Amino acid sequence: MITRRTVIQAALAAPLVLRPGRAAAAPPPVLRLGLLATGTASWEVDSLPDRTDPGALGVRLEVMPLASPQAGKIALLGGAVDAIVSDWLWAARSHAEEQPLHFLPYSSALGALVVRSEAPIASLADLAGKRIGVAGGALDKSWLVVNALAKQQGIALDSAATVVFAAPPLLSAQMADGALDAVLTFWPYVVRLQAQGFRVLASVEQCAQTLSGQAVTPSWLGYVVRQDWSRPNASALRQFYEALLTARRRLRDDDAAWLGLEQQMAAESPAVAIGLRQGWRAGIPAPWGEAQQQACSQQFALLRALGGEAVTGAVSALDPAMFAPLTLDGNSMAHWHA
Repeated sequence: MITRRTVIQAALAAPLVLRPGRAAAAPPPVLRLGLLATGTASWEVDSLPDRTDPGALGVRLEVMPLASPQAGKIALLGGAVDAIVSDWLWAARSHAEEQPLHFLPYSSALGALVVRSEAPIASLADLAGKRIGVAGGALDKSWLVVNALAKQQGIALDSAATVVFAAPPLLSAQMADGALDAVLTFWPYVVRLQAQGFRVLASVEQCAQTLSGQAVTPSWLGYVVRQDWSRPNASALRQFYEALLTARRRLRDDDAAWLGLEQQMAAESPAVAIGLRQGWRAGIPAPWGEAQQQACSQQFALLRALGGEAVTGAVSALDPAMFAPLTLDGNSMAHWHA
């Protein structure tokens, strides 16, 4: 007779068979990305095809809004965020003095010196005695470059002209009101001034190339990531950056990809929208490799010579280990290195 006790005993005596199966995959790491709501990098991030899908991005993306570029730098160095968008000049100094960082290229666009279309200003020398507005401070890289090139051409703008340092929106308003003769500002504000009839006298990129004698344009801005995040999450970072590049290529090639970015761009007119789109595309850093990184190193040395330790700190040379181990071909396709 088969009793309940017999069944239990048989079950206990039976060998335990383990079926082969997969171990549970580790969840994607969280990446806290600090972004300016009005910054152009938000256009790329907001264009990610699967922004809310960690499986597609390689990370669980948390976008942290920043009030200002300086707030982003403080947040990154303090560990409140894992990554921000900034320039390699600041990253190189911070990488050497405070926190090891990785730089992944985003844009080569900086800004330009803008004047009135009818103004008899054809060169930097013509700015003598004029009122110049400068976005940023006296140690801003764009101002250092433009002022140094002017000195090379025989005029010291910091003494021969009246220079006012202020925020870009205020400078644009003063330019429109006639309070300024020229303004050195960031490229999105240049686009808006051009739409109002102003003209570009010289771009910062052109000035830097002339001053250094380089034909190569480096990527000035990039995603700057703490190495205590990027090193243990190298595979996730690669997948996330590849997703950004996919969004970048789509924004480069397809005007329709911009249709969902109207609010972020805040363009005052169709002409401004077109100008912002063209300006963003012109700044795409492709290719990016040894030549471009060497150009960054040479520009670092130049800026150190111009601004001293106030610009570069005690860092005498840019550390190439700051650059993430990748190159970009002319089609913005990444090739990773060990």
